[in-house]
Amino acid sequence: MRGRFAPMSPPSIPSPRLRHFAETLGYASAGAAALGLAGLPAGWLSGAIVGVSAAALAGRHPFVPPQVGHVVYVILGFSFD
Repeated sequence: MRGRFAPMSPPSIPSPRLRHFAETLGYASAGAAALGLAGLPAGWLSGAIVGVSAAALAGRHPFVPPQVGHVVYVILGFSFD
């Protein structure tokens, strides 16, 4: 078996939830960047909301795992205190 390599396995396909979560992060980031650079108050927060809302209205399927949502709620709670 010298000089032989094991066959490579095919690349794994990400689950639909992971793909939807990645898309949601992309839409939120794009919206946050747009409104943040425009200089609007709390542009990072309202921009993320607008970006994900626009994607949902366009027929995309936004998804955030519940565990991630809980952590984000705690961080937002501390940031507004």
